[in-house]
Amino acid sequence: MKTNKRLAAKITTLLLLAATLTINTTSRAGAAVNAAAANAGQTEVTAPTTDIEFGGIKLGKGQNALIIVVCAVDQTGRDQRPVDVELMFYDWDGNLLAGKTETIMPGHASSFDIRAGLGIPQRTSELAPCVKILCDPSDPRTKRVTGTLQVSDSESGKVQSLVCRKAGGTGIEQ
Repeated sequence: MKTNKRLAAKITTLLLLAATLTINTTSRAGAAVNAAAANAGQTEVTAPTTDIEFGGIKLGKGQNALIIVVCAVDQTGRDQRPVDVELMFYDWDGNLLAGKTETIMPGHASSFDIRAGLGIPQRTSELAPCVKILCDPSDPRTKRVTGTLQVSDSESGKVQSLVCRKAGGTGIEQ
């Protein structure tokens, strides 16, 4: 009698294990099909960007912000093509406040500055500086462009800089 109960318990356990594995396998297969269907429906692919964004800054009275962009010389000496860049200042709502487009030769630089007080006088200006490199992200010239943001105070004479290197490098705070 005890042998029959043990055998029945073992068979029941084995059946429960088989049912659990079947349910688990079925649910994983269903999840894989759902994931494949969701991925197939995606048409939007994120493309690499050539933007150098410095984040948001606030300028107080007597302060100005300066974007400096340098195009380094190709070390092999083979690529002497210029690079087109857009230097821009946006407000925190994404509206363009000021900007310009420049063509920079290798070994040269360009700059663009903006002063506080663009909005309401006696208040801080909230800005988002940005540099767009106007060429294909896979172009080797994008790796040679370095952007620097400087915030200077005319009253104290202090200057703070943030250097950002495009692809292939790390940003350095100074």
